[in-house]
Parts: sequence; C-alpha cells; structure tokens
Amino acid sequence: MKVGTLRHALSCECCAQELDILHDVIVASDVSVAKALMISEVARIAKLEMRMRDYLTLKWRNRAREASGRAGMIVSGGGSVKAAIASVDKIMGKWSGEVESRVTADLADIYKLARIAGWKKATGKTKASLQYVVPNFTEELDSGRELTRKAKRKTAEVSPKFDVLDERAVKDLQDDQMLWIGRHYSQNVRDTVRSAVEPSMIEGISHAEAGKRVAAALAETLSKVTVPKGFNGSDAKYFEGIAANTATNARVRGQVRSFADIGITTYEIVNPMDNRTTEICAFMNGQTFTVKDASSQIEALSGATTPDEVRSVHPWLSIGKIKSIFKKGGSKGLVSAGLSLPPYHFRCRSTVDVSTESMSFGDLEQE
Repeated sequence: MKVGTLRHALSCECCAQELDILHDVIVASDVSVAKALMISEVARIAKLEMRMRDYLTLKWRNRAREASGRAGMIVSGGGSVKAAIASVDKIMGKWSGEVESRVTADLADIYKLARIAGWKKATGKTKASLQYVVPNFTEELDSGRELTRKAKRKTAEVSPKFDVLDERAVKDLQDDQMLWIGRHYSQNVRDTVRSAVEPSMIEGISHAEAGKRVAAALAETLSKVTVPKGFNGSDAKYFEGIAANTATNARVRGQVRSFADIGITTYEIVNPMDNRTTEICAFMNGQTFTVKDASSQIEALSGATTPDEVRSVHPWLSIGKIKSIFKKGGSKGLVSAGLSLPPYHFRCRSTVDVSTESMSFGDLEQE
C-alpha cells in the first residue's frame, strides 16, 4: 500500500472514531444539562432524535468520502472498475455495524423517557402534550393539579418502575428498527453505485483522469438515497426520516406501556397539524383507539423478524386506502388494518396522547 493511501485510510478511521467520541461526549453533556435545568422528557426525546439524525448522517458521509476516495485511487493506479466497486462495498458495509450500538442505546433512552412522559401525563403530573415540533426546554409541570380518585388508586409513585417487560420491549424495538438501518446500503444504495460507475465511462482516458471521474461519480451517488418504490432524495433528508421514525416508534411504545400500567383504556392520535402535516396524518389526527388494541399490535410487532413481517403488522397505506377502510369499518377497521399506532409514513410526526380532562380508567385485561 502506498504511503498516501495508508494515510487516507488511517484518517478515515480516525474520523469515524472521533465522531463516536463526540457523540458520547454530547450524550453525557445532554444528560447533565437536562437534570440541572429540569428539561422535560419530551424535549429530551426531541433532542435525542436530532442527535441521532446528525450522527447517522455524519457517519454515513465519513464512510462515503472514504469509499469514493479509495475507489478513485484504485482506478488511478490501473485497477479495474470491478475492484473499485468491491472496495466501496467493503467500506460502506462497515457503516451499519458502526452505528448500531449508539442508535440502539438512543432508542432505549427514548423509550424510557417516553415511559416517564406518558406516566406523568396519565397521572396528571403535567397537562403538556406528548408531541413536539420544536423542542420545548422549559415545560412547566402542573404539579399542583389534583388527581382523580381513580388515578390515585393506580398511581402511588411519581415515576414508573422499569421491569423485564420493558427490557423485552426495548430489545424488540431495537431489533425491528435496526432491520432498516442494517440493510440500508445493500437495499437502497448498492445498485445505484453499480449503475453510476461503468467501464465505458473511463475508456480512452488516462488512469489519473479515470480515477477522478470514478471518485466524483461515487461521491455524488453516495450522497443520495433511492429506496425501491419509496424515498428518493439526499442522504441528510433520508436520515432525518429514519431518526424521526425510529424515535416515533420508541416513544409510542413507551407511552402506551405507561398508559396500560396506569389503567388508561383509550388514547388518541395527535399531530402538530401545521403546513407540514400530510393528508394521512390530518385524517388520523383525533382518531381514538383502545390501549388494549395498541398493546396487541406492539406484541405482534415483537414477533416480526423481517421487513416484510413488520410491514404486514404495521403497514403504511395511502390516504385513499385508509379512508376506504374507515368508511367500511370505522375505528375497528383501522385497528384490523394495523393503523392503531403511528408512524403512518416516512418522517411521520404523529404520536399517541391522552386527555387529562377526559381519561377513562380500567383493567386492561377486562377490556
């Protein structure tokens, strides 16, 4: 290996490690600041989502820079396009394994924070919404509000107890969310890499010029994401969507578990309802479902081991299909179709919430 090539490789590995160290420092700092300023759980979840988005994007771009540069050097040195592509596959193949531990840790944190936020809302400790658009770092808890008698008999503690059911829920959550991250390169990017660089594009030019062309083409290709029959856009927007959806899944499951613990029997779907709200979320906003139905869907998701199995339990449907289902079967039809829980589409901002003014309490098993 040439000295320049070795330096380049070491530089990329150092950058990857520096990003991990920076992530861990920010995590520790955020926890300390949150405790010192009494920042709400919902605001902390919002911060976690943004951090996850930035981390995934930066790690991807670091490897993409390394992969395109390495492929260009192979071609510049007289190597084949096939060898260059193989090097890209090897380098980009590191990405999902590198990000897994920190993403799964973030998901566990979001779930636990959502459990606490859901618990506080269900016990009347706060009237604040469980949704967010812009992080609200100064949430005021309605600590003086009296609980209903039914709520008091259910809630002797300020925070939930985390038990083996939570451990299982977090593990299931991590497993099914990593399905999308772990297969990202192979399913969403690899084919476009192959189509972006073909032997014909470097015919009749010098090795040096060929290397530059290959590196530029790959850098451009790796900065975009094309999901078959789905997303087509920049890497930043894709990872923003991945972070949003993984965070939504984590907080929805945590909040539902707290609702069940307290004895809340129904909840509603809420969305910011602004100019970014899709027609799907506008329709689902305000729909009410039982906690029992939500718990059943989460249980079904725990048994899903492939993307297709996840989609069968929790599908993303068109607005036309959703309206048709509701027209025929109402809320029960939506439940049967797997629509009792968000997210409902990529970058979905809907979540679940309860009204502290109109709560219904009961034993979940008797519903």
